[in-house]
Amino acid sequence: PIFWTLAIEFQYYLLIALTFSWINSDLWWKRATWIVVMAAINIALPDNRFIFNYISPFILGFVAYYLMIKRLSKWEVLPYILISFWLMMQYFGRDWAIAAFFAFFFIYFVQGVSKWLDWLGEISYSLYLTHGLSGGSIIYLLMEQFHEVWQRVLILFIGIAGSILFAWIFYRIVELPAKRWATKF
Repeated sequence: PIFWTLAIEFQYYLLIALTFSWINSDLWWKRATWIVVMAAINIALPDNRFIFNYISPFILGFVAYYLMIKRLSKWEVLPYILISFWLMMQYFGRDWAIAAFFAFFFIYFVQGVSKWLDWLGEISYSLYLTHGLSGGSIIYLLMEQFHEVWQRVLILFIGIAGSILFAWIFYRIVELPAKRWATKF
């Protein structure tokens, strides 16, 4: 069920490759134009099969990144955040906007605070790819056999731990060697 997101991810990388000079520009008007065009396409083409439907959290991610590297002027920040939140509220609802708000502040203000969180960030792509297979399977297999609330909570934590362990193994065996191999090109 999570693999539909790979199509969105592929479109994302393609979009970034084609528009990187606008996103990464030192000229504020190019960045602003990119955001306005992406928002306009999102409004004109609200189809969840395309990256444009999901552009609002990416805009917020760009703002967080550019704030961290001190690339945005202060007057750019608020309009970009407002555009992002407005799109999220329109197409995903309040829960998405709240989650994105917390993610934005977590990413911006909680960097390098915890080695464990840094490590979790390092294996996050492997976790994204494998969590349904590993932790989801653990939860699915055990949940029907236990019915007490405390048992089900414990199963949830076992599933999360299993997901993280499997992702770390996947990272070490698959992702890390693939990254090393890719740097040779």
